[in-house]
This record gives sequence, structure tokens and C-alpha cells, in this order.
Amino acid sequence: MSNGYAYDLKNSFSVRADPISGVDRVVFKLDGTRIQTDHEEPYAVAGDSGGTYTAWKPSVGSHVLVAIPYGDNVASGPALTVSFEVIDSATPTPTPTPTSTPTPTPSSTPTPTSSPIPSPTPTPPDSTPSPTPTPTPAQPDALLNISTRLQVRTGDSVLIGGFIVTGEAKKDVVVRALGPSLAGVGVPKVLRNPELELYDSSGALLDQNSDWTTLPPGTVPVEFQPPDPLEAAIVASLPAGAYTAVLRGEDETVGVALCELYDLSPDASSVRNISTRGEVGMADDVMIGGFIIGGTSPKKVIVRAIGPSLAAFGVEGQLDNPEVELHDGAGSLVFSNDDWRSDQEQAIIESGLPPSDDRESVILATLAPGAYTAIVRGIDGATGVALIEIYALDP
Repeated sequence: MSNGYAYDLKNSFSVRADPISGVDRVVFKLDGTRIQTDHEEPYAVAGDSGGTYTAWKPSVGSHVLVAIPYGDNVASGPALTVSFEVIDSATPTPTPTPTSTPTPTPSSTPTPTSSPIPSPTPTPPDSTPSPTPTPTPAQPDALLNISTRLQVRTGDSVLIGGFIVTGEAKKDVVVRALGPSLAGVGVPKVLRNPELELYDSSGALLDQNSDWTTLPPGTVPVEFQPPDPLEAAIVASLPAGAYTAVLRGEDETVGVALCELYDLSPDASSVRNISTRGEVGMADDVMIGGFIIGGTSPKKVIVRAIGPSLAAFGVEGQLDNPEVELHDGAGSLVFSNDDWRSDQEQAIIESGLPPSDDRESVILATLAPGAYTAIVRGIDGATGVALIEIYALDP
């Protein structure tokens, strides 16, 4: 099957995927919607009976077909994507009347468990060490473009990010879930097909997306469109309040993913108190959070790495002794901490944000405008679920 080919429904045809070895199933998606999961060779889009392929009859029009191979619950090799046209020469196709493209309505997906985020539910950050600046002209004194990269697993170990919007005006944001495109910058074992959900403080599902190209054209601003069609995006205008983004893999697959929050209206209101909870591993699988301080004035922030106290919120497998590092945009280490009482104890207490467990870590700093990266890892290579939080203390 080749890009741009036109298939005529008067002829019977099917599509077979021939992945590399180590595959136990192939998921087929047509225009962003899963239409078939084939668990046995040959992996055919419409299935087969004893090796005889079932004819496939997609609707007339332009389509994008994606085949994603999986093995041992993780993507096994690259996804295969092809664009094609379907015609029916036997039946003349009437000229369709233009209709407005409906906005996708989020389906009823179970809300995340209450274990997500203890302190003011904040959300996260961006890519590998340095976060990517938002191409917005105005940069007030605020936290901008926050992101977190980590290993996304299942259950309590999916990526859960929270953020708080303050101010009277609604906040326009883009939330992105990246996975496949991370392989292009050298990240191993990426999450091949991330799914994204957005909830309000009552736990109500506001929106969800898997495959951003399924959204109506023009929904995602060009400069914020994810690089890969299997990545997800949500565009929302949010009133003041607390929000939670949940990033997981389709079919409970696992891998490294990046959750990003972009502020499209930095002058209108503020995004404050951002956090992410997820699985902290070793080496490339540590938790990496990025944020940008806009404006021209220094801003006082607190960065917290929470682990042991998550057990009180029903989180299992928590990281028992997290440490945190803060790096500037050049990658230089600015501050680090292991056990918050070991440094700045009184100042942290006076901030009103001391952790409840002495093994948790905090950095209190006044930072010049620019890009920063916080890294959370376990002491002595330990792993487990942790929460990274970034608080803006200045009004």
C-alpha cells in the first residue's frame, strides 16, 4: 500500500502489516480511530479466516491508516502510516453539502483515582532538560510553558499533572502529550501512542484526545501541533480553578512520554502551582520537569520532590527518599537538595510549604527570567512513584 494511491471499492482489497519479529499484535487505526487489533499473523486490517483475507470496505474519501506493532505490552518497532483515497466507480458519488465539523465530545472515561496530587493540584512541564519556550510575544512575570518527561506505566504510575489557574479572565492553554517524536531526539523506549485527559477539580472529564489529527482543522495552533499524528493535544479556555491532566498509553502500553502545558494568554491570568506525579526510574527514566519564568523581574519559587508522604493518599510503591536538582537553561547545576531540613529549613517553614516527611526535598530560590529544569531521582538509584511541584511564591 502506497501513499496517495486510490482504491476502487468495485474491487475487493485488504491491507496486511508485516512488522519485525517480537510482535504479538498489531493495532490498526483509521483516521485516528482504532478499527482492528489483530493478535495473530497475518496481521490484517479486516482479519482473515485461515489465511484468506476478509475484504475491507472503508468509506469513500481520503483516509490515513496507521498500523502500530506491539510486543510484551510495549510498542515494538515504528508505527506505519499511509495516506490513501477510496473511490467507488460503480456508484457515482453525489457532491456533499458542506457541514460544520463537529467538535469531538469526550467519551465517559472513568475519572482518575483520588491518589493523584496531594498539595494544591499542580501540573507539569516539558521536554528533556531545557523546556521549549512558547512563541508568545508577551512574557509577564509568571510561570510559562511547563512540562514533565518520565516513564509512563499503568495504574498509579501513569503521568498525572495538575495546575492552578488564578485571575478573573479565562486562561487559554494547550496541553500536549508527546511520545513517538521523542525518539527523534535520542530518547529510548518512548510511549508510542499517548492518550490525554483533562479534568476539573470536581473530577469531571472536560476533554480527552488520542491522535491530535482527529481534531477539527485549525483547533491546534500551527506552532503547537505535535510532530507525530499519534501524539495528543487538548486546547481549552479555562476559568480560575484547579485542573488535572492524565497521560497514559493506549491499551495500557508503557514508555517514556512528555506532558507539556503552554500558556496562550499570559497577560490574561496566571498559571501557578504546577505539579506532576509519576514513576521515577533510573538513568533516562528519572523525572525531568521544565519551566520558564517570563518577564524581566526575578521570581521566588519553591520546587518540591515528594515521595514518602504519598502513602497517606493511598499511593503504592512511592519513592522513599527523593532528591531534587535545579539546572539553568545552559544545563548548569544551580541548586540541589536531599532532605529538606538539611538546608533552608527555617525559610521553607516560613513559606508555609514544608513537606510532611523529612526525607522529602525542597529548593527555595529567587530565579532570574529564563528556562529551568528540575530533576527528581531516588537516592542510591532507588525507584518509585514521586511528585514534583513548582510553586510561584511572588504575586
